[in-house]
Amino acid sequence: MNYNKILGYGGGILIFLVAIISLSSPINASQQSLGTFPKNSCIQLLQLCGDCSYNNITSIVYPNSSRIILDAQMTKRGAEFNYTFCDTEQIGTYYVNGIGDLNGEDTAWAYEFEITLTGNDKPDGILVVLFTILFLIILCGMVWLLLYTIFHFIQMDFDAKDLTYNISAYFFLWGVYALGRYYIGNELMEKFLLWMIEVGAVTAVIMPLCAFVISYIKGGIKNEERYY
Repeated sequence: MNYNKILGYGGGILIFLVAIISLSSPINASQQSLGTFPKNSCIQLLQLCGDCSYNNITSIVYPNSSRIILDAQMTKRGAEFNYTFCDTEQIGTYYVNGIGDLNGEDTAWAYEFEITLTGNDKPDGILVVLFTILFLIILCGMVWLLLYTIFHFIQMDFDAKDLTYNISAYFFLWGVYALGRYYIGNELMEKFLLWMIEVGAVTAVIMPLCAFVISYIKGGIKNEERYY
């Protein structure tokens, strides 16, 4: 096996994953932020103005740069104005534009809010890189375990220790998926991990179980033949 070639491919995959995650993360804006919320949640768009008789949401810019014109009147409750917005399918930064009659004059205002997969703030770069390295290690480990299982399946000497390695790796993959969903919140990585879990159910659970059972039966037959 050419290990230098494998390491070269691994480095290429690592660079590719870091680039994808970086590109899929929205850019921070300098204007005021309402906060971070989970995908598909309803957001209470707020505006405070003690001497305003009205505040309207004029438009909202989506993370993909598309714009919706609302001209929607916000509900007034004392000095607080509120509007409920539920179209939060896209992940990224939303920009809210509005207008109110501050001091009797039409005054424009704007702020932003962030939508992530889980509602957690975006992770910093170091966490993304560390998680990507861990992800790459798991990917290489799952491939190695698959080759190991196939080899010992052919040799008919797949034992309980080998089965434990595979089952443990599969549960570890589930753990990484849970941590990645909570701390990273990247849709692309989540989909890929889910795909690995589906594939791993076959390569790290079903196939090793079959290999263990067949090897065990084959070993029992060989032991009986020795007595004869």
